[in-house]
Amino acid sequence: MSDPVWYRSLYWRIAFGFITLLAVVLLVQVLVFLWLTDRIVGPSSKSPQQLAASIAAEVGPAVSSDPTLQLDPYLRNKFGHIYQPFLVVLNDGRFGSNRGDRLPPGFLRSMMPRGRPSSVTVNIEVLCMASSAP
Repeated sequence: MSDPVWYRSLYWRIAFGFITLLAVVLLVQVLVFLWLTDRIVGPSSKSPQQLAASIAAEVGPAVSSDPTLQLDPYLRNKFGHIYQPFLVVLNDGRFGSNRGDRLPPGFLRSMMPRGRPSSVTVNIEVLCMASSAP
């Protein structure tokens, strides 16, 4: 009789199947982790200053071209995918956030301008919360 071939053995098939299953589960976990941390969509490791600058660069021209722009829906549609919550406050008292439900209580009230502006220029102040959570 000839020697049995290793790949015909039931034990080797079970071991190979188990190792393959572990590799597939690990791959799925890595993909889900990357998807949840927003690494695939874009870099999420921006500092609050970089985030504020990029948001102000996009919101400024939009408000200049449409002075009656509703900030809240615009920010939720344009920046809703950004995990870090932020608040945009205009001098005329309008405000908006990408995640208004994630802002701490009293944050909006403390950031509202005290007086009304004397000119019609649009100054945009973007307030980003420094998040210590991952």
